[in-house]
Amino acid sequence: MSSRNTQLSCCREPESRREAKADSDHSLNSTPLGEIKQARRSKCVSSVVVLMMILFVRGPGDLGFKEMSSPEPGQGQVLVQMKACGICGTDLRLFRRGEKVYPYFGHEFSGIVKSAGEDIEDLKKGDRVTAGLIETCGVCKPCHLGHPNFCEGMGDTLSPGGFAEECLVRHSPGSISLVRIPDDMDDVRATLHEPLSCALRIVRRANPQPGDTVLVYGLGAMGILSGILFRKSYPIKALIGVDINPSRVKKAEHLGFDLVICADAPNFEESIREMSEPDVVVEATGIAAVFPRVINLVRLGGKVVIAGVPEDVVEFSPLPIFRKELTILGAKGPFPYLNSNGGSEALETLRMGGLSTHELVEAFPFDRAKEAFNAVFGGSVLKGVLTF
Repeated sequence: MSSRNTQLSCCREPESRREAKADSDHSLNSTPLGEIKQARRSKCVSSVVVLMMILFVRGPGDLGFKEMSSPEPGQGQVLVQMKACGICGTDLRLFRRGEKVYPYFGHEFSGIVKSAGEDIEDLKKGDRVTAGLIETCGVCKPCHLGHPNFCEGMGDTLSPGGFAEECLVRHSPGSISLVRIPDDMDDVRATLHEPLSCALRIVRRANPQPGDTVLVYGLGAMGILSGILFRKSYPIKALIGVDINPSRVKKAEHLGFDLVICADAPNFEESIREMSEPDVVVEATGIAAVFPRVINLVRLGGKVVIAGVPEDVVEFSPLPIFRKELTILGAKGPFPYLNSNGGSEALETLRMGGLSTHELVEAFPFDRAKEAFNAVFGGSVLKGVLTF
């Protein structure tokens, strides 16, 4: 489903009218993508107009397709032709709430370099790449403080985002905004690179000690990936998972968790303590009402890691934090963890195995985007990926 050149020699149109046509949008509820593309091929223009299709949020629970002109990369930019893009929790929130203003839509992508700015030397046309979403300057205050994941120069990294046939990506030498995909890795698996980098940040911030019990509250893709990394990378005693969705609970039972409990089960907190009082609790839901629960679940002197993106204001008493002497940590990814060769540690982790793509990911064609979003929201799919 790549960008197409529409070239017909009929009546001449003013440029403004061509641009107006390129901005037309189509609801996923009413117009199949195939019909939209056929209409695009039938447009009457007098010169080559390169158009591409993008996915956008029309309203709460509603998506649409829109045509726009294919962008041209400038200095420090790479134009990537999308091959696949994963659905992140932040994308799901935009979809669910109907938020129409966002810097970009979709960021867990893989694709092929179509063209690049004249100053780009480390990537060339035809290179297979995946999103790293890390563009660090090394000189701003966050970078100096050891938090390059908050670099002040990251604001306009993508345009319009990964849920488009093509996307402009800002890239500079030495950054991991884009990372080459190894030949032995397929496009769908490569979309896990960016979320895995986020999960690495979570487990490093948690830093469990040998013999610790770790509880992950929220078993979406990020919670599951973090659980797998905890089990793979640390000599912990037990790994416990909690979620309110029965489908996610069932899936997590086969992915290395020692105990998985549904959050609406009677006395579920007592069941956890009977097994082992958690030393580390990861809050991976972003739901305000869950925060007091994780504070209650963690042991005296334990750690709570806030890994879900909070959606609402949390109202709670800080007294348990004081009385239990708890450590509360945030974990915002992606983070530029590098291996000894200067490459992406997340990509190396993907190559080493231990992450079963078929158990984590379900791929959907681009024109079934709304179905994919609903499946992830409903919990029947852990990680939905749109393919082009």
